[in-house]
Amino acid sequence: MANLNAPYKIAIIGRPNVGKSTLFNRIVGRRQSITEKKAGTTRDRVSAIVNTEDHVFEIVDTGGFDIGRKDRLSELIKRQIKIAIEKSNIILFVCDITEGVMPLDEEILPILRRSGKDIMLVVNKVDNEKLQIGVSEFFKFGIEDLYPVSALHNIGMSPLINKLIEKMKPSGQIDMDSKSVIKVAIVGRPNVGKSSLVNKVINEERVIVHEEPGTTRDSIDIHLSRNGTKFIFIDTAGMRHKRKIKEAADVYSLLRARKSVQHSDICLVMIDAYEGLMRDDIRIVNLVDDYGKGCILVVNKWDLISDIEMSRYKNALVKRMHYIKGIPVLFASCKTGLNLEEVFPLIKLVHRNINAKFSKEELDRILDLMQKTGRIPLVRSGKLMRIHKMMQEDMIPPTFKLFVTNPTEITKDYIEAIKNVLRDELGLNGVPIKINVKSAIKKKI
Repeated sequence: MANLNAPYKIAIIGRPNVGKSTLFNRIVGRRQSITEKKAGTTRDRVSAIVNTEDHVFEIVDTGGFDIGRKDRLSELIKRQIKIAIEKSNIILFVCDITEGVMPLDEEILPILRRSGKDIMLVVNKVDNEKLQIGVSEFFKFGIEDLYPVSALHNIGMSPLINKLIEKMKPSGQIDMDSKSVIKVAIVGRPNVGKSSLVNKVINEERVIVHEEPGTTRDSIDIHLSRNGTKFIFIDTAGMRHKRKIKEAADVYSLLRARKSVQHSDICLVMIDAYEGLMRDDIRIVNLVDDYGKGCILVVNKWDLISDIEMSRYKNALVKRMHYIKGIPVLFASCKTGLNLEEVFPLIKLVHRNINAKFSKEELDRILDLMQKTGRIPLVRSGKLMRIHKMMQEDMIPPTFKLFVTNPTEITKDYIEAIKNVLRDELGLNGVPIKINVKSAIKKKI
């Protein structure tokens, strides 16, 4: 397994609340990292691939480096920062002009120097000429590459970016929007094991795992390759009902998670085996279906279950939500690695299904089967429900058009019965099926 990473990695490092995420967003050119006027908003390493005309590089945003704090979550954040430093080629050391040189800045710098990496000093929040005077205080660090900027107002960014590009050798571009890359969003309620799954799958401590719900706030993109297939795994923040959200950062996290679903090909919806299928889990599965994305249900923490068979557990899930009957269910443990290898063939299966195209002959056969074997009712409320023709209208997801005698009489239950036949006969497991109904009778002019 190899990471599909750019040849140059740039890590943004600094104490909390100096504007690291704002700088990250400015360089990337879009709002990817969550920015909030509250220390500790960024926790994981958030990365993005940046393509220029002649260069491609990966830039990594990190949590605030607070050396003095010793609690468990702070230690995990520091560990992620140290990994980012270790893997980087260039470090952007960010300080805040409005606060001047702080003791914590002076504690961080020796750690950066010991890494032996190329360090560029970014003095942020230099919004006017009066603040520009204070830049001279930072010369004491002895860093030749010093850049006063205002990431928020896009002041001084061009010299910084030009210098970054100058330090890199030309390289081929990476097209991460290519259809050959399968984009997989990992979604679920808080604390069901999403980050643990990412770390186990890529065999690296890439995202922070902590028992505190809501530890992950950004959506984290992980690029990797497996047996010749390229993937982007997107670890998302826990999705909870709006009424349970208390902080502004959690609102942004929910919006980012929804956006990740929207931009993915397939979603791994994770649930807690011990807790079962909760109301918020059902909302998430419905959201994935509404966006027309492939779906795999991952029942995590299966190592804690000892008194029930998988088949009985799945039957209970289907009783709770009938839609689950049509999607693959993987019983796994992110703690022990149980069955996690099966996630890759399942992703490939669902990806193949969601891109499937069917011939006219195949659809004619299924239509004939439906109407001659009674798989769908031919009479409803005393009216003949004849389907004259069925054709595939689109893919991703598979979309079919039905030409019927009485379109207004086609109910939701009737459509669901047709979807079930299509799913069974075409093997469309894990794939939402869309059906459009049209009148078979041409209107007279």
